[in-house]
Amino acid sequence: MAIWMFLVAVVAVATGQHVINENCMMDCSASAREVVCGSDKKNYDNECLLGVASCYSRAYYGRSISVRHKGPCTLAETSNPDLLKHCNDLCDETRDYMCGSDGVVYDNKCRFTRAQCEAAVKNNTLFLVTYSKNCPVTRKVDCMKYRLDVNNIAIEDPATFRPVCPNVRLPVCSSDGQSYVHECQMCARMAADNVDLTVLKEGYCGQ
Repeated sequence: MAIWMFLVAVVAVATGQHVINENCMMDCSASAREVVCGSDKKNYDNECLLGVASCYSRAYYGRSISVRHKGPCTLAETSNPDLLKHCNDLCDETRDYMCGSDGVVYDNKCRFTRAQCEAAVKNNTLFLVTYSKNCPVTRKVDCMKYRLDVNNIAIEDPATFRPVCPNVRLPVCSSDGQSYVHECQMCARMAADNVDLTVLKEGYCGQ
């Protein structure tokens, strides 16, 4: 059974203007959940979503993402051996504040990297939310406002309907470490995978 899932655009930090191909806005809602491991060592629910991510990657960085193999990436593929070397780093008192996804503000990159290592040892992921002395106020998304009003529509199963997301770019950084081009798409991800996500900041993660 196909899982209804809206476009999830995986994008990274970028500045300036970029030309986004129309394919980057492709609707993957009808694509079945058949997880693939991308050449960027990230998991995608299906090849359609990988194609969308690849489109954005070409627009921002000039490189594509291909299918590494079918099925999720293995731990050996996703682990960062270099990161695991930093759990005992001695850090100086330099102040270059970084807000982590755990809500903690780290004094500098050294301390943040050490915390990332400690999180990885516990099989957790710590990612950069933003460079700031204070972490942004987090918020939940009111997903109900994006649902279709089917009261006057004759359909067999209203539950099969999902939000229709506006075709505008208002990116948010989500607690799953992904940047979504609109909070509505974050709602679609929550509905499709039955997960609870929080907006950590307005804009792209790591910016």
